[in-house]
Amino acid sequence: MKIDFLIDFENIDSKGNRYNKQSFKAKSLVKGFLYLLWVQISRVSTSTKRTNGTSSSVLTAANNFKTDAPINTDDYGIVVGTNNTAVSINDYALNTQIMEGTGAGQMTHQAVDFPEAVNVSGSDCRFQIHRDFINNSGGSITINEIGIYVYGYLSYRICIDRTLSTKIVPDTEGASVTYTMLITV
Repeated sequence: MKIDFLIDFENIDSKGNRYNKQSFKAKSLVKGFLYLLWVQISRVSTSTKRTNGTSSSVLTAANNFKTDAPINTDDYGIVVGTNNTAVSINDYALNTQIMEGTGAGQMTHQAVDFPEAVNVSGSDCRFQIHRDFINNSGGSITINEIGIYVYGYLSYRICIDRTLSTKIVPDTEGASVTYTMLITV
């Protein structure tokens, strides 16, 4: 059995056409993923770093792993950043997250959606999480890091993945990120 997080990363032109698609494995699940999974499975609380850098106790909760961020929300869901520092198992956030907005270095965060619900085919079981980002900042933005921030207890945000990949997004264009969570037996 193996568990993979696959990423499709592509540009979107100003007319909505997609181009320059890259597909690769996310090789950078960070410790927040296993801490949160352990809390849900064991029903025992633990302490881990939130995306703001503070440590907090995380308890079993129905909204743990919540990822369905609405439009214009940059504190959970799929997130992108500009830093290309090597990934560490101890990362608790993107190093330089691109924030919501239309100012210099900002992008509009579209709503997170789930284009493929849990689907079993042969020995594979998978689902997808997707988000688009639009650049109306007045200049090109280079995305170098992609991640997922999820809810961890109440309103805490926990980073479960930080993967490096570079894509230049010209002004008035966008980027699309789709994670496929895949289990193969």
